[in-house]
Amino acid sequence: MSKTFKIPNGILTLSESKAECPYCERKISFSEIEDTWINQESNHVKIKCKCKNLIGVTSNIKGDFVAYKL
Repeated sequence: MSKTFKIPNGILTLSESKAECPYCERKISFSEIEDTWINQESNHVKIKCKCKNLIGVTSNIKGDFVAYKL
């Protein structure tokens, strides 16, 4: 989901990064990852998807979330 705003000298587009569960392919939004992500000191977190599988979530160089199997 992205939203576009007109700003002086250009256009700004904001988009929400979502990680995709490698097991069930469900999109996991930042709001579901946020509490764990903020309290973590490393560059990855472990969360449980609604499909009851434990997955790892990290971010790439563009700031997008990437989920992977543990």
